[in-house]
Amino acid sequence: MYIYITYFLIIMFATGVGSLSGMGGGVIIKPSLDALSYSNLDNINFYSSLAVLTMSIVSIIKKAKQGDRIESRELIAIAFGSIIGGKLGIQIFKNSLAYFSGDDIVKLIQITVTVIVLSLAIYYNSYCNFTFKYKNYAIYFLVSMCLGIISTFLGIGGGPINVSLFILIFGTSMKSATLYSISTIFFSQFSKNFIDFFITGISGYDLYPLLVIIPAAILGGNLGTKINIISSDELIKKAYNIITLFVICLNIFNGIRIILRMF
Repeated sequence: MYIYITYFLIIMFATGVGSLSGMGGGVIIKPSLDALSYSNLDNINFYSSLAVLTMSIVSIIKKAKQGDRIESRELIAIAFGSIIGGKLGIQIFKNSLAYFSGDDIVKLIQITVTVIVLSLAIYYNSYCNFTFKYKNYAIYFLVSMCLGIISTFLGIGGGPINVSLFILIFGTSMKSATLYSISTIFFSQFSKNFIDFFITGISGYDLYPLLVIIPAAILGGNLGTKINIISSDELIKKAYNIITLFVICLNIFNGIRIILRMF
């Protein structure tokens, strides 16, 4: 029973700060569940993806009610890019599991890539003010596709990368970047979960934890979005940096633990 309570608290916290900062929450869920060592990698990716998808639906609905919108053609480009990227990312993940014949090597690859991209994201967000300010729909498509690949392969939702890249490429504000990020997360994770539920099937997953994961994601998404709506860009930026730094440390801890176990 304690493991379900732990899952509930992790998911609620992760999706709360994820919807607040645009990070999604998977970037916290994935390494946290890895650290618990209760579920295998395939199950963890499934739980993380479904929690983040649930959070993104809640967050988008609440933001839409507040009048926050993405221009329709931008949204279409983001949708197609994210869906294609999501499909490619999950295929890369499945192929990696089959190629390396075990979880540990794939986990180390995920951890290494996550630490590198999060370090770059927090550096840009803290020290760089340069932006390109592109408004080309093809660029929206390509950026969203790349983010979809990264987020589904890493199983983290991709939020921290999304936020920094949308600010860099499109020159959006921090608060606007969170909406773009969560929209990208929704479409990429929707494509992954659509494949899981209707094509490959979910019979191989342990489904009991979903009884706490889904409600926790709904609650976290609600709370985080409410705070985001009333928060300034500066507060969201601080929350983003603190959580990203925490996640980097957690991934490094998990990586060291895996290496010690292997040797």
